[in-house]
Amino acid sequence: MAIVGAPTSFIGIGWLLEILAIIFGHLARKNIRIAQPPGSLGGDGLALAGLIIGYIVLGLYVFILLIFGSLIMAIFGGGRHI
Repeated sequence: MAIVGAPTSFIGIGWLLEILAIIFGHLARKNIRIAQPPGSLGGDGLALAGLIIGYIVLGLYVFILLIFGSLIMAIFGGGRHI
């Protein structure tokens, strides 16, 4: 899962891929944590990197959407009423 989560977050083409990166990152970290014997699975750093980048890029998408939405409302929705 970590091998899927990190590259998905690095691609960052769309918000859907970022959501998938976050999901795969959480699944990978859970699988690594519960692996028997402990420490038998690696890739925790890769899963964490995918999570961090996924959350940052998704946050940027939301921020840009809010900025553009407020600009559109200011330009087209804030007309003067008589």
